[in-house]
Amino acid sequence: MPYIIWEAPYFKNYAIPLIAIVRLVNVAFEGVYFASMISLTSQNLCSRERTSLFTLLTSGSAMGALLTGVLSSFVLDYFDWSCVFRFVGFMGIAWRVSRGEHFAAFDLAQALMGR
Repeated sequence: MPYIIWEAPYFKNYAIPLIAIVRLVNVAFEGVYFASMISLTSQNLCSRERTSLFTLLTSGSAMGALLTGVLSSFVLDYFDWSCVFRFVGFMGIAWRVSRGEHFAAFDLAQALMGR
């Protein structure tokens, strides 16, 4: 989407509708995210594992929304707007790496249970 905004002067008749379509598709996928996550975790995990994994998954999206809004404004004040996208991507990778031991334990439990 940043490239759409950057190249907007070259195709200004299509930029706004294209951004609106991209956002509409994004929101549609966000709408089914939690429902599909609940369905997958309830079908494949026992109740004890289900609660911890669901807590981890929902905390990731909540922390991402909170930190993105707060920290992106500071990044935008001192750097270019494209750095905001890089910063958010780095935060997502850092969140995954910091939660790596939980996912490794989850994979081991899945292997031991034969799933």
